[in-house]
Formats: sequence, structure tokens, C-alpha cells
Amino acid sequence: MEWYHLVGAAVLILALISLTLAAKAKSKKKLPYELNKSIFNKSESAFFAALRAAVQNQWLIAPKIGLKDFLSIAKGTPDRQTHFNRIAQKHIDFLLFSPNGNAPVCAIEIDGPSHNNERTRERDAFIKQIYDHAGLPLLRFPAKTTYTTAEITEKLALATSTSKSFDQLKPQ
Repeated sequence: MEWYHLVGAAVLILALISLTLAAKAKSKKKLPYELNKSIFNKSESAFFAALRAAVQNQWLIAPKIGLKDFLSIAKGTPDRQTHFNRIAQKHIDFLLFSPNGNAPVCAIEIDGPSHNNERTRERDAFIKQIYDHAGLPLLRFPAKTTYTTAEITEKLALATSTSKSFDQLKPQ
């Protein structure tokens, strides 16, 4: 074998080793994601504890659920995708749903300081319009560090007495 064949083979082997090592290094590249300690902020955490005590086993609670997960766009609606896009990235803090049918019963939003700006107020008005049209009560609570079951139960009772869909979905 001539010397240039050996040099060529050595270069090829070194290139293959280099590519293999680069691929391994790339596959071990650390992604920038990490697990949060909680899915709730402090207000939501306090509210969730009080809400669980208030509803007991009457309804199930879904936290941080996307609107697209429980609302749909009526078939035949012109510009369905446009309407879907308006809710696709929005979520509600808590959704109560019936344990026997998984039907949505009541949406709950915790209003923090961001709900005081104009853009958020416009978003809130749009969301309220959607819930009203769908027949789903929307309860709003101010963000704070403590909640009582009494204040939650009181608002839930009011929603149950004024919402037809809510009354119909009460467990028997």
C-alpha cells in the first residue's frame, strides 16, 4: 500500500471519530427546561386549598386548563380557525366539572395586579362574553394570600342559583 492511501485512511478514520464524538456531545446537550416547584403562584395555591374544602366531593377541580379544552367552535361557523385562535393560548385558573359526566360547571379566575391594566380588562371582557354565550358561570376572586371556604361557598351558591346549566349539572 502506498503512503497516500494510509494518510487518506487515517484522515477518514479521524473524521469518522470526530463526527461520532460530535454527535454524542450534541445528544447529551442539556435542554433549558426544569420542573417548577408548583403549578400555582401563592394566591392560586391558597385559593386551591380553600376551594377543595369548599366543594369537597361535589365537583372535581381542574387547575390551569386551556379554554380550547372545554370550549369548541360551533360547526359551520365562518372563520372557525380565527375564532379558535382567539382562545387557543388562553387558560382559566380553575374549572369545576361534574364528577359523573365531566361536564364543565363553573370557571374561576383569580385576578392579580395585571387585571388592572387596559389590555387585560379587554381580554377579561372578551372571556366573560364567551362564558356568558356558552352558559358557563365565571367567578372572579381578587388575588390574596388567604381565602375562606365561606367566601368561596357563597359565590358558588350564587352562581348555582343564577345559572341554569350549573343547576342542571349538580350531582344528584
